[in-house]
Amino acid sequence: MTFLVGPWWRANRFVLSWLGIATLLTASAGLVVAGQLQSVASTLGCAIPSQAGIDDAGCLAVPAFRDLYAPATAMGLLLAILPIFAGAVLGSQMVAREIDEGTARFAWTLEPSRLRWFVEGIIRNGLFVLMVGSVCGVVGYALVATENPPADPGGTFLGYGLWGPILVVRGFLGFGIGVLCGGGMGRTLPALLITLIVSAALVVSALVAARTFYPTEIRMFGHGDSPAEALIIAGGMNLAPDGRLIMPMEALSHAPPGLAESDPNAASAWVDLHYPPASTVIVGSNMADVQVHEGVVLLAASALSLTAAALLVSRRRLA
Repeated sequence: MTFLVGPWWRANRFVLSWLGIATLLTASAGLVVAGQLQSVASTLGCAIPSQAGIDDAGCLAVPAFRDLYAPATAMGLLLAILPIFAGAVLGSQMVAREIDEGTARFAWTLEPSRLRWFVEGIIRNGLFVLMVGSVCGVVGYALVATENPPADPGGTFLGYGLWGPILVVRGFLGFGIGVLCGGGMGRTLPALLITLIVSAALVVSALVAARTFYPTEIRMFGHGDSPAEALIIAGGMNLAPDGRLIMPMEALSHAPPGLAESDPNAASAWVDLHYPPASTVIVGSNMADVQVHEGVVLLAASALSLTAAALLVSRRRLA
């Protein structure tokens, strides 16, 4: 095992060390903030109104909780980005650095075949990406849960994409795309930049594709509000008496003549009464299925990228 890990660690210790330190520091800070949020919420017995259905301002009215909310949100976003960034960095340099630095011929002759060198690199780097994604997924869950007491993110779309196994999958996506871009371009930095752009586009596309498989429901809630358990597909609409969803301006056009000009507040109240705010959503019970479909799409993209990269490496001619 030392023979397998030692050379890889020595060749990548700078990148691995910084990625590991960044993950450890962010995860530790996230756990500290999550613990503080939980302590405030449990001590005061408060809750977020949109999750608990209460009428007062809840935890967000408590300065100690509100002051921690923004840092917790920022840490959650950072934890969600770290796995895909780590995968992109390790993937883009795995092949590209050997080509860029002119060491590919030597590195590839150390193994019986280029394919074996490639597979061993995939396993070593992939395990590191798995570790980063797992840590971020667990800590992300703790942050989302403590930011929104007393809701449980499991089985809902609360904080979707900020916690759980999907972060590991996105890390593998960045890694697969990175290996392909690095093998094709032979330059580390350009490959990394292209990998990040392509990976972000694929994550958004996979989510859009995954949610099209599920039926939507019309839920009525105020503009700017967001039900924790649901994923909004079309928001900021108004429900017409015939059951159609229409734009707010169209709903306002049905108000009594001159009301919008003379009393905008009265016109808004009239619209809310006769054309209540509504959105189409996917209910939270479908969250696990949506996540599985998104994960399958991303893993397929990663597998195809690695297969194409293996072909590139096996056939590439070195100067």
